[in-house]
Amino acid sequence: KNIALRRRPYFDNESVKCLHPVEEGDIYDISRQGFSFPSLHSTISMSLWTRVRRFINNKVGKVILFILPFLIGISRFVLGVHYPTDVLTGWVFELLVVLIIDLLEKQLKEEKWIYIILLISGIPGFFYCKSEDFYTTYGLLVGCICAFLFEEKYVNFDTAKNFLFSVLRLVGGIIVFMAVHELFKLPFSNLQLETSSTAHLLIRAANYAISAFFMMGIYPLCFNKGKLDL
Repeated sequence: KNIALRRRPYFDNESVKCLHPVEEGDIYDISRQGFSFPSLHSTISMSLWTRVRRFINNKVGKVILFILPFLIGISRFVLGVHYPTDVLTGWVFELLVVLIIDLLEKQLKEEKWIYIILLISGIPGFFYCKSEDFYTTYGLLVGCICAFLFEEKYVNFDTAKNFLFSVLRLVGGIIVFMAVHELFKLPFSNLQLETSSTAHLLIRAANYAISAFFMMGIYPLCFNKGKLDL
């Protein structure tokens, strides 16, 4: 995004209306709304199908995961925040990332080395990325890695056998993420920081890191293996 620097469709085309901005605030604040190419939502949604599907044995769940990326992708240019090529590139980009991760998993015996490679690969972004997209993603990466390590050592999480309960538990995790995300903002609510300032971007990265850690590391403690078997 910070290399292509492609502006969102409604920036340059009067006929395109932004029906739902990516972030709250000025819809023409490029540092806030982020660049257009590729679509981050499409990239993440494709990862659900390519990565998560292997852990789901329920046919209904697999069908949902197959349809979801397409619905999310279509919604991005219907809402006026992406070009169709942004969505297509996001899907292709995620497929390439999955292939690389699969290759790393085959070559490296310990997951910690994969985590280290992912963290190091993102460091150059701190020197040239000036939009929130990068800091959001890197924060999520840090939070997820910390959560995975914490869960492996202290939680020993196990998947539920009941599909409905799995869905409800997922919804609960999303609620936890959103709650922590909003609570984290409170101490900084009175600070008047520019959205492109380094302080604002680092606070945002920390927010997403902590929110992800609570959702994927702390929240699963409620369903610790042996305490609940459905």
